[in-house]
Amino acid sequence: MLMIDTHYHASPHWWEPVEVFVFHMDRCGVDRGVLVQSMGDFDPSYILDAARRYPGRLSAIGLVDTRTADFLDRMEQLAAAGVEGFRFSLSDPLQLQAPHGLWRKAEELGSVASVVGTTAQFASPEFEEAILAAPGLPIVIEHMGVLGRLTTGGHGGDNAVPTAPYTEYRRVLGLARHPNVYIKVPGFAEFMPRPRVFTGPAFDLDAAPPFMDMCTEAFGAARMMVGTDPSSSVREGYANVWSNLRQYLAKYPREDQAAILGTTAAGLFPFRGAMVS
Repeated sequence: MLMIDTHYHASPHWWEPVEVFVFHMDRCGVDRGVLVQSMGDFDPSYILDAARRYPGRLSAIGLVDTRTADFLDRMEQLAAAGVEGFRFSLSDPLQLQAPHGLWRKAEELGSVASVVGTTAQFASPEFEEAILAAPGLPIVIEHMGVLGRLTTGGHGGDNAVPTAPYTEYRRVLGLARHPNVYIKVPGFAEFMPRPRVFTGPAFDLDAAPPFMDMCTEAFGAARMMVGTDPSSSVREGYANVWSNLRQYLAKYPREDQAAILGTTAAGLFPFRGAMVS
């Protein structure tokens, strides 16, 4: 099956260089990857260079800096330079203000929006207003929308994930009524705590919270994709993200497995120069 990782940060300043990502991909049989600019890093030159060095294998998603008055013009420049999508943050109130010029500009440029936020932010009416403002823009909810606070590098217990009866999280899933909204599936360590004692596999997948099944019911596999996040390297480990996901998804129909693992992302991100699979 085609395997695509839609969420990895690489940088010379933070995280690891792109060669580490490529190593992980090669080791785990991952065909393509999306480099997503990390928060606070507004210079996309590194990830754009990486995408050029690995044509057809890597795609670049740039971060929008709304502190600059000309950020809409800057988005045009980034798109012309090779950025194939933009990362929006719901923690930035400017990004949710009407008339939603940032979202409309991304739609005009034919881009993809990868959106970071907490469960509460995704469930807010302000986010839905942004979705409605750009109905032709593919909008991807990061981290399956399960983070109660934006903590990176921690374990599932650090992220204050939704709990039953999942009232707020069901409002996030309700966004599936908009056909341009997609969702990323992370590793289990983003929403399950690390075992205190290891006596076998880290996670009992039969005891996992039902987030993935809830997403599949709401969005359908055709609007779901894998996004590992580089923090997986300090959590369960990159290879374990994929092996756990494949084990969990084995109960799904094969076409749903294929969609989540790769074909949804293949239809959304250009991966310029990619060979037809």
